[in-house]
Amino acid sequence: MFVAGVLFATPATAQVASDDLPDRAVDWVQAYLRVDTINPPGNEIAGARFLAAIFDAEGIPYEMVESAPGRGNIWARLDGGDEPGLLLLHHIDVVPADPNYWVTDPLSGEIRDGFVYGRGALDTKSSGIAHLAALGRLDDHDFGFRVIPAVDRYFRGLTASVAPEWRERYADLGTALGEPGVADELLRDNPDHYGLTRNTCSMTRLGGSDKINVVPTEAWAELDCRLLPDQDPDVFLAELGEVLGDAMRVDTMMGFTPAQSSAETGLFLVLEEATRTHYPDALAVVPSVTTGFTDSHFFRDLGITAYGYEPFVVPAADRGGVHGNNERISVENVRRGVVVMLDILQRWAVE
Repeated sequence: MFVAGVLFATPATAQVASDDLPDRAVDWVQAYLRVDTINPPGNEIAGARFLAAIFDAEGIPYEMVESAPGRGNIWARLDGGDEPGLLLLHHIDVVPADPNYWVTDPLSGEIRDGFVYGRGALDTKSSGIAHLAALGRLDDHDFGFRVIPAVDRYFRGLTASVAPEWRERYADLGTALGEPGVADELLRDNPDHYGLTRNTCSMTRLGGSDKINVVPTEAWAELDCRLLPDQDPDVFLAELGEVLGDAMRVDTMMGFTPAQSSAETGLFLVLEEATRTHYPDALAVVPSVTTGFTDSHFFRDLGITAYGYEPFVVPAADRGGVHGNNERISVENVRRGVVVMLDILQRWAVE
């Protein structure tokens, strides 16, 4: 038995090997068929050693055992993410074959008229080689991407507030990400997106000695860490402690469990309707995650729905002023915002 376990996220597309891998796989099949693993007696260890040589050449980690003399198994594993794994399995042993009834030697692996002959060609040594060849090339090729509906709606909903040069790409994110370098450009030009996909920590304060010529007995640093809504702060702190090591102590100055509110509520519907009425060019109100800190979590911790909503459409160029320099809002935004908020309150009052 040969077992190959692979963990990876489902791709929309995958590149096909453009090198000589298919031809090499044919050679491997021929050579594998020449390894006598007829059962009885099996002698699977010979087949396992053959596969091990390929694993070694391909740099794939594996384990091999011989549970009884001549009876061997081998398995390989490529670690991936948190998604369920994929198991690729074939058996090394083959059933007996009477050479008197074959056009070739059953253990020859001979190619004749475009066919590879040999006991196990279908059951199942060729499958094993196909598994092995694909496994060896997983790390060499990008899996591509698939924009899920929720992400697509989110970015389309942002088109009214992003910089003009990004609006077409936000409206059709799947096509845009197919352009070389766009994903990197998206993160570089919109750093907020970085913090929406992973936990972040910023070192905002450092301290040590009170004087420049005195070596401090200890030093300290303060980190401003922002966690994604589904993250456990205790687990995060434990991981941070492992990274820093025993020489450093981690104290929590202030911490809150990330919280979120459902978008399937009457209040959210009111926000959507009012926004569409007064901002017809805005495609939608979309749920989002902010890397900033708000008071909404106090309400969410009590089971109260809370949304961070502003009745404005703020250009991307102005959003950098938040906690930064030259923070500003247009007069028109203020004017329209008042009207929008009044509409929201009136709609909610009769909801």
